[in-house]
Amino acid sequence: MKVGDIFCATWGYEQTNWTFFKVVKISKTMATLQKLKNNHDEIPGAMRGTVVPSDQADGKPIRRKILDYSEPMFKIESYMFARPWDGQPKQFTSYA
Repeated sequence: MKVGDIFCATWGYEQTNWTFFKVVKISKTMATLQKLKNNHDEIPGAMRGTVVPSDQADGKPIRRKILDYSEPMFKIESYMFARPWDGQPKQFTSYA
């Protein structure tokens, strides 16, 4: 893991949401992450599409402990873990 790496987290109930984070600072056990805005490509009327991160920050940076199991990851919230982004667009769904 290095500064500039992008991590992504999926979450949602009755829909699939994606949130992307950019690593902006790393220490031995902690990292500072900047949430990024999303670029959506929605299929009209289908309540689904693809999403990738933009270069624009969304809010203030957050600090999270680096968890290292088979790959580095971060617990963002109780319902959301961020893992390394593979660079591919992610499928999202929306409700109503």
